[in-house]
Amino acid sequence: MSARTLLSCLLLTAPLASAAGAAPVAWHVSPAGSDAAAGTVGAPFATIQFAVDIAADGDTVRLASGTYSGAGNAPVAWADKSLVIVSADGDPGSCIVACAGQDGFRFLDTDLSDAHGLHIAGISFADADTAVAVLRAVNGLNPRVWLSLTRCTARNGNVGVASNGGWLVLDDCAFSGNATAGIAGGFTFGLTMSDCIVRDNGVGLMFTQMNPSPHAEVTGCAFVGNGSGIRYWQEGGGMTLRQCRVDSSTTSHGIRTSSDFEGLLLDGCTVNGNAGHGIANSQGSAVIMTGGEACGNGLSGVAMDVADAALRLDGVRLAGNGGWGVGRYLRSDGKSGPTIPEPRVPASGTRARPAARPTRIWPTISTSAAATSSATWPAAWR
Repeated sequence: MSARTLLSCLLLTAPLASAAGAAPVAWHVSPAGSDAAAGTVGAPFATIQFAVDIAADGDTVRLASGTYSGAGNAPVAWADKSLVIVSADGDPGSCIVACAGQDGFRFLDTDLSDAHGLHIAGISFADADTAVAVLRAVNGLNPRVWLSLTRCTARNGNVGVASNGGWLVLDDCAFSGNATAGIAGGFTFGLTMSDCIVRDNGVGLMFTQMNPSPHAEVTGCAFVGNGSGIRYWQEGGGMTLRQCRVDSSTTSHGIRTSSDFEGLLLDGCTVNGNAGHGIANSQGSAVIMTGGEACGNGLSGVAMDVADAALRLDGVRLAGNGGWGVGRYLRSDGKSGPTIPEPRVPASGTRARPAARPTRIWPTISTSAAATSSATWPAAWR
């Protein structure tokens, strides 16, 4: 399911209705406005925070073109209220929140009995500690906050977008130059992502997914030139990447997966030119790759842990890697046996045969569209 399709479903089902059944209201903001004004298109407010505070559940805050900075514009914080915050012309290049090291938008969910939907579109965030964040006061068993970002950018800050207990729906966004991560997630965490560019961040996408969580779906995205492209651990859920690039990571692997026996499914993806392994299965994942390639990486194209891991490759090109096409993952934490040095190509050009290891019987994992579609998720996740 694409991010656009999922967003349409969420906006139909999330509680985006104003209090007492009133029709949602649009509140207008402009750098040239006044917080003493009426908040209309002709008499806009001056600060985003003022509009957010006055808005009811389900209202829209519409930002005129310009640069928003200083108190009332960064940070902007609110809790337990579904909102739509969009630029008036839909162009993130003309609607900029200059954060000066502060957070951009921060939502806190304390009403754990209800669901909340947030939609942010056509806005750029610059120099933010965290450009957009969703936090839950208590970790639950399902993501109950849906945060959708459409045509947004977050650049030259610390973290682009972060979710702790929410579901991120990202479409046509760009995250670049963020020191820690472009996208970060934790605990019960959902991710549906399409047509995004994630480049030159410390880590492109990183998350720790605890408890039963939705299957992460990433389609048509580029993770390029990050320190590490994608790095994650999952207790449940699995992840599918379709027609994605994870290239040119500068200090580490393209993808580092570890999980409690979940699947990483790659369909038509390229994982090339990364400083470490192309794909590093450090613990417990079943890597299933169909089509695409893992070439020109500094270490192996695909590296597997010595135990509790599975691999299936179908029509995958492996060439020009510094180590093996498929080799062993270098472990240094001692969790599954002694440290195993990365295989090296001997001067003679021959390779020693790796030692045999016990065979683990893995369940069959289907890569069909029906099996990986969000339509197969539990109802609470749809």
